[in-house]
Amino acid sequence: MNEGKNCEKTYRSAVDRMFILSILLFIVMYFILLFCGLVLESLLIFVIGSAICLPAIIAIILLCFKTEYTISIEELTIRSPGSRKESVLLKDIKFVRKVNCMISAKALSTERIEITTVNRARIYISPVDRDEFLDTLNERRERLQR
Repeated sequence: MNEGKNCEKTYRSAVDRMFILSILLFIVMYFILLFCGLVLESLLIFVIGSAICLPAIIAIILLCFKTEYTISIEELTIRSPGSRKESVLLKDIKFVRKVNCMISAKALSTERIEITTVNRARIYISPVDRDEFLDTLNERRERLQR
């Protein structure tokens, strides 16, 4: 969690073992393809392995380290590589609760927070410290209601 200008607090996404295992799997696959390419003296295997595995490894690592949630005085901003930044005004948040689910979302863990907005949109996020995130979010929402 980082606290920056304008009382913003930024939380990194929690990362499940599944993502770490997928990185390791792609690394192992990459080295197997490299080894096969060397043994068979095939440049094609090396190129295919590099074209498939390296971008996948980089994408997964970026997701793990760059998915973050920032709470400012008036809004929650969700950033994740490969998708557009999403912002929700705190006054538009109707309900917040802890959930465990696998629904596709800008969250890298199954231990998530479900945010329901006034227009009934549901947003799923997975900050590292769910309790601290919820405390900060609820505190900021209460301040806006005063």
